[in-house]
Amino acid sequence: MQDGASTHIAYPDKRLLIMDFGNNTIISHYFPTNWPPRSPNLNPCDFWLKRVVFNGPIANLAELKTRIKGHIQNISTHTNRSVEEHAISRFQLAAENGGYHSEHFFSLFWCLDFN
Repeated sequence: MQDGASTHIAYPDKRLLIMDFGNNTIISHYFPTNWPPRSPNLNPCDFWLKRVVFNGPIANLAELKTRIKGHIQNISTHTNRSVEEHAISRFQLAAENGGYHSEHFFSLFWCLDFN
C-alpha cells in the first residue's frame, strides 16, 4: 500500500464485484460512488507492520514475504483489539473532519501496546 496511490482493479475482478455487490459499494477509481480521499491515516499496515517488517535489510522478495507472514501470524489478540479500537477512533475523526487527514490529532497521544 502506498500513500496517495490510486485504487486499481483488473477488469474480470471488477465484473465479479459488480455481480456480487453492485456498482455503489466498490472502492475503485472508475465506479460511480464518490468515496473519500485515500488516507494513510486509515491504513492498518502503517500502524506498525511496516516498522517491524522493515527493521533491517531484506535480501529478496521471498524474505519479505516470509517476514510479513511471520509477523502477521504472531499478532496477539490484545494487539488486534488495540488496533481495532484505534482504527474506529480514526474513522470517526476522519468522518468528523470531512474525510481529511487526522494524523496531527493523534500525534500528541497516539500509542499502541504491541506486547
